[in-house]
Amino acid sequence: LAALVFLQAAAQNKPFSKGGADEQTPSKSEYFSWIEHTWEGPTEKQALADLNFFKYLKDTYGMQLDIFAFDAGTIDGRNGYGYYKSGRTARHFPNGFGPVAELSRSMGTGLGMWAGPDGFGDTPEEARKRSDMYIDMVRNYNFRLMKLDACCGPLRPSKFREFNAMMDTIRTIVPDFVVLNHRLDLGEGTAHSTTYLLGGAETYVDVHMQNYCTAPHHRAGNLARENTPGLTRLSEDHGVCLSSFLDAWDDDLILQAFCRNLILAPEIYGSPWFLREDELSYLAYIFNLHRDYNSILVNGMELPQEQYGLNSVSRGDGNTRFITLRNLSWDSRSFTVDLDSSIGLTDNGRKVKARLYHPCIEDKGDFKYGGSVEVTVEPFRVALIKLTNVPETDNILISGVPYRIVNDRAGNDWTVKLLGEPGKEYDVRITRGKASRKHFKFIPEGEALKQSANRCITTLKPCDIPADMESIYYASAFACRNIRHDD
Repeated sequence: LAALVFLQAAAQNKPFSKGGADEQTPSKSEYFSWIEHTWEGPTEKQALADLNFFKYLKDTYGMQLDIFAFDAGTIDGRNGYGYYKSGRTARHFPNGFGPVAELSRSMGTGLGMWAGPDGFGDTPEEARKRSDMYIDMVRNYNFRLMKLDACCGPLRPSKFREFNAMMDTIRTIVPDFVVLNHRLDLGEGTAHSTTYLLGGAETYVDVHMQNYCTAPHHRAGNLARENTPGLTRLSEDHGVCLSSFLDAWDDDLILQAFCRNLILAPEIYGSPWFLREDELSYLAYIFNLHRDYNSILVNGMELPQEQYGLNSVSRGDGNTRFITLRNLSWDSRSFTVDLDSSIGLTDNGRKVKARLYHPCIEDKGDFKYGGSVEVTVEPFRVALIKLTNVPETDNILISGVPYRIVNDRAGNDWTVKLLGEPGKEYDVRITRGKASRKHFKFIPEGEALKQSANRCITTLKPCDIPADMESIYYASAFACRNIRHDD
């Protein structure tokens, strides 16, 4: 088994020559429906409801989803390979894929499909039926992605040629068709793989990915995740799980979209409708911000960890850089960000504007090229800062107070939420376009804080070990999936 896994990993890390993308291809945003359903597969009613949820996000917040992918059980499943016009798929989709294809096209969203790598049968007729099915789905039903998973078993070497020929045809229809390779040897067809799975790891919080240190939320393990070797973008990190434990989902997504920034980004799965309405607007904000700068985020450079912390990355061009920082400790940490070529900025004679974009938006000021700016990251949090020496193009620009954009893409009204400490006075300046400016004082409601929000609130004292210590431990472990039983 170990040898098989090694061979599969080696095969899926080969250079891709026909993978539909290269290192400079801008990312595509994706949702895939794992955990929303599992091996039982989705139904037409469920699929239309899910697509309409993303249509709501587009209509309400301007959020564009590039790919909506059906996960396990849609055609292929635990018990083998299926066919889209018979069996379970025909029962679940009595009108075929026509209705979901029509809705997805109206939203500017392509469809994707989880599948096993084989299904070509034992005769030329069976192989042709399998191949024709996928070619028809691509040509007529708006499918733009295929996720091939070892869960359904390997691709038989005798079927390498059939798979490769099928993909050759698909690429003539959709040249940028995405093929996700999850732990498979596809033989000569490996050249069609767009990605390999980073570390072979699926990011289901508390199930497949856990904390490896004590933390105030369950995503510290996700936030510690490695970069791809050499910052290659022809990989897939499995995206951000929006089921299970939801705290810090936004930090997780910032790293996925702006730090690793792989071919699929931002990438989410699970049940995003579990988020509160204010979180849905923030989800849209992250998608929209990434889309604004998608073309320059393809260029990344790793930063020295001794100055910028774990797995820090700068992305952008000579005029605009986005830097992701993370703090996986119990104390606030300040980072000194140098505003020069060491982060990828060039000197064009203008000052550098520093603006924090996550966990809130905050104008950090204007600085000379070659200077520096301090950025504080709270415990077990992530920060995203933009540094630019060209005029800003945001629809709304605010200085003097931290804020969040609720909506600046859909409708006639732009909505922001001003933040800040209770009782503190802020001198706020708002700019909308070149001529529209407002200036006013803002004092958030509430009593002024007397102590730091991040502080030691008590000191634990040792006590005698109770007789039922083991029962207490396992009761706690059962209630909190993140406790590792081997520690």
